Amino acid sequence: MPDFPADGQILYEVRGSTTDVALADTIEIYLRVTHVPDVLLTGCFAGAYVSRLDPFTFRTTYVAHDQSALDQYFAQHTARLRAEFSSRFPTGVTLAREEWIVSERLRPGA
Repeated sequence: MPDFPADGQILYEVRGSTTDVALADTIEIYLRVTHVPDVLLTGCFAGAYVSRLDPFTFRTTYVAHDQSALDQYFAQHTARLRAEFSSRFPTGVTLAREEWIVSERLRPGA
């Protein structure tokens, strides 16, 4: 698991939703076992989190090394990895992607 993101670190989030709980469960397993490890093998990220909001909604948060690494990921790896995901799940899931910059890292008692 990556260390808690630091100030200025880039987070790349992919949020997915479906109306089919069984499909959401299948997607989560695929993310945890195959997709996220493949993304991490690109070397562009320090780590990732896979999360569930509810039975229908999931999110993967990737912690980029820096903006350059995220740009490299988009330029060299995104098309292939998105195609692999889409071929596995061609319908039934809606995806949204966002980039976040950590404004400040807060710790208890600081």
